[in-house]
Amino acid sequence: MINLSIKSDVLEVSIRTESFDLSDAKQLGQLLRAVERPVFESVRIDLSEVETIRAVAVGPLLSAGRELSAAHKPVILVQPQPAVRSLLELMKLSDAFEIQAQ
Repeated sequence: MINLSIKSDVLEVSIRTESFDLSDAKQLGQLLRAVERPVFESVRIDLSEVETIRAVAVGPLLSAGRELSAAHKPVILVQPQPAVRSLLELMKLSDAFEIQAQ
């Protein structure tokens, strides 16, 4: 399940699933594209409950991140589990997204 909320000028995205797969990534991309961009300055994606990211989900996640970055809307991945963080670093996605432990 993916929830969106806007707090001040930040779009908060909560992902409530253990395994983030292709359908989750596509849903996230659709939701991010549907939100009015002038409303927020950055996007925070809470990954604290995600234990794994399927390889097929990385492409759509990266695509959405690149679109937002091109629009000067930084994407921050918040509290990724150790396995998820390792995957992000292995795939060099830590260069595409800011990663915050808290």
